[in-house]
Amino acid sequence: MEPFIKDALVDGRYNLPLQVEGVDRGSLTQLLLGEKLIAYSIPQAQSLICAWEFRLYFSHGLTLDFSSATTGVGGWDELNSLNILFSKKSNTLPNKHNQVQYSFGVISDIKLLVFDEGNIYAECGVSLINQLQEELVIACSISPGSVSVKLRKSDNGFEPEMDENDYMLVSL
Repeated sequence: MEPFIKDALVDGRYNLPLQVEGVDRGSLTQLLLGEKLIAYSIPQAQSLICAWEFRLYFSHGLTLDFSSATTGVGGWDELNSLNILFSKKSNTLPNKHNQVQYSFGVISDIKLLVFDEGNIYAECGVSLINQLQEELVIACSISPGSVSVKLRKSDNGFEPEMDENDYMLVSL
């Protein structure tokens, strides 16, 4: 996956789409709806506030790895957009990762967090919604390449790159 978006400036507007690897972007929602989220992992030296690697584990062996791409959007300004790596593999833990059992339940909806202002359009995060309408949010964090995670009804220090009110929620 690219650490930045190539050719981001099109007709005077920066377009920073979600990068998906391992599956066609259009089928990501279809593959995840109805899947049961059972755990997550992050490297031992990182936290949910700011992680350069964050992985979700689903009951049927699916995993999603999250990171972000940092792209210049004029002058010295940069903005992050979300990266997702989809895998159908064993739930083996990467080296130096802590796995946390997380009983989130079944995914019933997925939304994109989109920053759309002036000459910038960026897909900066996802909101996974369970059958109880609780959310798990993974969004680009302030540090290049990182993400911040908001667990449902939990104040774990969620720190996305932009203020939460700056994002629109749209269907994936």
